[in-house]
Amino acid sequence: MIPLRRPPAAALSPETIAALEARAQAVAAAGTSAVPEWKAFTRSPAYRELRDTLAAGAHHKCAYCESRAPKPQLDHVQPKLTHPELAFAWDNLLPACADCNSAKGTQGGHGPDGTPRLIDPSAEDPGASLVWDTRGFVSPRDLPDDQAHARAADTIAALDLIRQDLRDGQRIARNEALYALVEAEAAAAALRAATPADRPAAEHALVKARAALLTALDLARPHRALLRQWLRAPLVAAKLAALSPDVPLLSALLDRWAALDTMHPTR
Repeated sequence: MIPLRRPPAAALSPETIAALEARAQAVAAAGTSAVPEWKAFTRSPAYRELRDTLAAGAHHKCAYCESRAPKPQLDHVQPKLTHPELAFAWDNLLPACADCNSAKGTQGGHGPDGTPRLIDPSAEDPGASLVWDTRGFVSPRDLPDDQAHARAADTIAALDLIRQDLRDGQRIARNEALYALVEAEAAAAALRAATPADRPAAEHALVKARAALLTALDLARPHRALLRQWLRAPLVAAKLAALSPDVPLLSALLDRWAALDTMHPTR
């Protein structure tokens, strides 16, 4: 789970915005469950546009576990059963894979002090509360108070973020980037040392290594949370900075990673 920037509501067509407002008004007028209106809405073109817009904003990944989700389900951050007034609210919807949406169910809502019980990656930085080890296993950070620690633990449990496939995915993403970095460093060094006769082959090797590194660091790929932590390590950051002159586009890509750190203010 990494910070997520929700697309602006203006990205939706006027027809879809009107459909959301009409459904919300119908729920308010009925004063009952939002479930029937939501079920009907999921069969409409407006739902498909809403889903596809949110999916694009999340790089077609689940907002929670970052698994591929080109046609995700839509999760209600605050459950529609307990918060029917938010069932059609743009800022209460996130794209989710079937596993996360099913695991979360009706969990969530707000605590007595108004704090959300679970982490919302579109409103806060999950990395401030969660930490991944080199095996891909996620756990709560050493947080300053019991409530913050409980939110982190509850989020892991509610979304089942210790699923084996997620642990494997985090570990593989980090290992792919590590291997690509080592190969790019070696290719850049080989080119600098190459004789004129060896230079064409060395240049070809560096082009290949560049492409592999940029692919491994692509933010749109699955399971970026552990990789994000790895990129923050001083030694890794220094190696990438030194390699940037040899890898066009690397600096811009690293800037996009750095932007995650300022996307949401710390609670």
